[in-house]
Amino acid sequence: YFASAEKKYLAVNDSDAVSIANNVLSGSYARLGLIEKAKYYQLKSISYLNNSQKDYHINPMAILFGLAGKVNRYAVLGSYYITEKKPAIAESFLNEAIKLYHQLDSPMQMLDAPYIFLQMARCKTLEKNANSISYYDTALNYMDIYKAPPLEYAHYYQEKSADFISKNLLDSALSNINKAIQLKDSFKLGIVSYYGELLTSFFKASILIKKGNAKDAITLLENETKELRVLNNSTLMIKELSLLAEAYTAIGNEGEAYKTLRKAFILKEQLVSEQNDARSLNFETEKKMQEKENRIGILDAQNKANQKTKYY
Repeated sequence: YFASAEKKYLAVNDSDAVSIANNVLSGSYARLGLIEKAKYYQLKSISYLNNSQKDYHINPMAILFGLAGKVNRYAVLGSYYITEKKPAIAESFLNEAIKLYHQLDSPMQMLDAPYIFLQMARCKTLEKNANSISYYDTALNYMDIYKAPPLEYAHYYQEKSADFISKNLLDSALSNINKAIQLKDSFKLGIVSYYGELLTSFFKASILIKKGNAKDAITLLENETKELRVLNNSTLMIKELSLLAEAYTAIGNEGEAYKTLRKAFILKEQLVSEQNDARSLNFETEKKMQEKENRIGILDAQNKANQKTKYY
């Protein structure tokens, strides 16, 4: 639907609508775990945005376009590279998002602000930055300022738990993931949201395995994998199944561990094949080709003009 919509909006030169279509395509591919395609469409989405700042009070949707739109898109690009465990590239996109955020005339209208700073905190966890906790404090401060909904706090506690796991501070990690679980249960939050995936069982299971309680970890993971199958996200399923196999190994059930790991391997093979197909979609290459075509068109027009001048 959105691929055909993009063509329709291109035909009438509606750049804002083209940007939104590409943004939705990007998010859809990200949900399927096809990050290369997701990055391609997000870069395309940015290319159709200008630096205008519209009146959000007249049209709340204006926040998706112009400079505010770029803030959103760069933050999402940063999150894609965090998923791929490439913090240096992620940080460059997030810094761009923060720089543009500070250029907004009405920054308080930019409801994505807490998201940007939480992604930067996640980046610092990946970089194994000793001061990562201060970045989480910054993210929490923005969430309080913007009066973030429970969903965003649940994600905050999940990511903070991941930071403590990376430092092997398991009691602190367990305390934070339990807060995320409490919010998820109280407000009936699903796995999928505009903030990403809320995989509380995965993170709690990781802690329990490290604490020597693999049996309870297995129960948590088996329930969450049932929910994940519906989403059709191979990347998440591979992570979940790999951890489940680790839990089976920890209790000495090698047979179940092998079967579970085999499922993860088959999924990974399929995903690699799909990702290889997507690598042909390179936005930068396409952009250069388009620029070259434009230059050829200009030269051709100049040549025809010169011929007319000579004729006259």
